[in-house]
Amino acid sequence: MPLPTLADLHTWNTSITALHQVAYLIGRLQASAIEPRPNALHLALLPQSYGLSSVDFPDGGQLQLHFGVGEMRYHAPNGFLSIAKLAEHTQASLFAMFSDLMKLTEVRHADKLQGTDALILDAATAEGYAQAQYAAFTGIARFRARLRGTLSPIVIFPEHFDISTLIFGEGNRDLDESGAHLNIGFAPFTLGQYERPYLYAYAHPYPADYAYPAPPAPAFWNRDGWTGIVTHYDDIARQPDPAQFIETTCMAMVELLLPLVK
Repeated sequence: MPLPTLADLHTWNTSITALHQVAYLIGRLQASAIEPRPNALHLALLPQSYGLSSVDFPDGGQLQLHFGVGEMRYHAPNGFLSIAKLAEHTQASLFAMFSDLMKLTEVRHADKLQGTDALILDAATAEGYAQAQYAAFTGIARFRARLRGTLSPIVIFPEHFDISTLIFGEGNRDLDESGAHLNIGFAPFTLGQYERPYLYAYAHPYPADYAYPAPPAPAFWNRDGWTGIVTHYDDIARQPDPAQFIETTCMAMVELLLPLVK
């Protein structure tokens, strides 16, 4: 069935800003609880049907962000559950609460976790984005299941708040973003460029003489600030089976881009 429109820009902007601030916080808390991982995966969060979660920590704990009900939760190693309503907190107060619960003595970049703006969340909008994000995750996961080669996990990077997975080129022996790769993902916005969500794919590097073949509509090339193929959320949301549409669109984008990293 079609996805929510997420068309009210006021409720969208306030809600996605609040969720983004909390996701960024969870990423930093996670990075303080686990060892560094290649390709910054120690910062990467896991898409869930309710929103997102951290990985499981070495002590057995886990952080969760439930979009629709507006809650950040900590499942402690001893089984105790701590819940904070976002509407009652700021990013700074959540940081103080959960770093204390996790008994973290040091959090890198703690100065970036001191937001004092109210976390304003519209429940229907937040739940709508949970549905949209999970449809994107489902479609991308089904597309990846058809591929061969070396792939990264499908994760949420809190810096941009986007779902992302990499397809490494055959010659990329270090399996990192400095070598040849494709990136397929779903982003909620890009400041100054896209106000609302979009599906994307790009290659690295592009040859100087690349001809940029036309992708199947409604996808199009973005050449402003970064180079990749984009499909607007509105074109995804109206589909009767959005996850299937995302799967098919990802296959079409990768068929165009994959020769660049072989």
